[in-house]
Amino acid sequence: MKLSMWIFADWLHEFHPQIDIKSGLPEIDTIRFFSGNFTPSPNALYVGKMRDLFSSGSENVICVHRNDILLFPTDDIEEILNSVLSAFDFYSKWTTQLLEAISSGSLVSDLLRLTEPVITQPIFVLDSSQCLLAMSSQYGIGDVDAQWDSLILNESSELSFLMEMNRTHPEYFAKKELLSYACDSFLPNETWFHNFHLGDTWIGVANIINIKKDITRGTLDLFRIFCSYVDQWFDSNAQHQANLTLDSILHQTLLGNTSDFDSLNRHLRLRSWTDEDEKLILLLRPSSEQYNIHNYLCRTLNRNFPSTVTITHNESICMLCNLRQQNKNGLFQGVKQWLKKSAYHGGYSAAFSDIRYIREYYLQAKITLDFCKKTAGELYDYENYAMNYLFSITKSNLHANVTHPAILTLQQYDKTHHTEFAETLYVYLKNERSQSATAKELHLHRNTLTYRLHRLRDLISCNLDDAKVRMHILVSYELLRENSPSDT
Repeated sequence: MKLSMWIFADWLHEFHPQIDIKSGLPEIDTIRFFSGNFTPSPNALYVGKMRDLFSSGSENVICVHRNDILLFPTDDIEEILNSVLSAFDFYSKWTTQLLEAISSGSLVSDLLRLTEPVITQPIFVLDSSQCLLAMSSQYGIGDVDAQWDSLILNESSELSFLMEMNRTHPEYFAKKELLSYACDSFLPNETWFHNFHLGDTWIGVANIINIKKDITRGTLDLFRIFCSYVDQWFDSNAQHQANLTLDSILHQTLLGNTSDFDSLNRHLRLRSWTDEDEKLILLLRPSSEQYNIHNYLCRTLNRNFPSTVTITHNESICMLCNLRQQNKNGLFQGVKQWLKKSAYHGGYSAAFSDIRYIREYYLQAKITLDFCKKTAGELYDYENYAMNYLFSITKSNLHANVTHPAILTLQQYDKTHHTEFAETLYVYLKNERSQSATAKELHLHRNTLTYRLHRLRDLISCNLDDAKVRMHILVSYELLRENSPSDT
């Protein structure tokens, strides 16, 4: 525990000290008397009389730390010294209790309960989901403000408050020092915030509210001490807190854990996402299995594309993208530049809004990666690979030959007469019986194609005007393809 001169100034205020604090650094961890020839210690608060420090000084009592001075209008050094020692004992006992509570597995609410005799202003602590971990027990509904009342009633901040905070103070989650926000329309009292992080991940925040306009520099130093112990609590509960972070919750929902949908929604709303926003899943993989820079690329994409949530998941990089905050074309153009530099490629799902179906769209993107060409720097659309996936599943589960007999007839004829009727029928049906498109793809003259189609109809005994027949033939072609994963 290291105290500051501001803390001692508050403790000794009844003695009406003259305060001359230039730095107020929290370095004091011992109390000493002035002596004739002493070497000042940067961690000691020295108590003596003016004459001990200055040759022309008076009998008045003085407390000194570095260049910070408290000068008292009294010569009763015993009374001042006893009060200083009482302060030191009081705060030492407090921090010892905090340490014992942390080591015994206590909750943040237990740390705050031990702090209430030390800091009388209202304090509350939230986790990364903006759910309540602790709040001062001596303040009830109507005692502080609407935000405080919401915490009591809902054990969480009001969504409207969080959205407004996110809009007006985008730096809210990133800063690591103690911050002050002045009164405004949605924050009626001056409030001080201290953010907690695990590495670069924001995991919670502590708040102290200046409802009586009586928060001093000493109170803020005590609040910093309290926050340092809450930081230790977070460190000792690192795994539990990691499970509450957005990355972890997104992992769980992609694995199909439906119990995390509410937490995921709350985290996304804190980023100004709404339930109606169009989203899509973009999965990225290295084009060479030997070339994997997932962690680096993941950090880079998170930094450059704030409209996405990017994590590493199951051998891939997964990007949950908000298409309201950045349109798809702009997002893809930017992402492709990084993919080309990093020798990665990607596949993306159809767009969706309801986060409850996120796993289904994740699987769409995964299927796309499984079937696409895997060219570095390219992004592939699920729509072009859904049928490939369907055919591969159908083929692997067939227990009988379902190939349309017309195809077998044409294949046998082609083999005997060195013709290409089977390929012609496939291209013709694939192009929805458009003769111009079929001729162009087969590099045939229109008259040549017309003759070939007439001859083809003579060879097979099926009605190509029947949609079901055409579908059966096309599906048969796909199932007969030697390598079902195909690129369109």
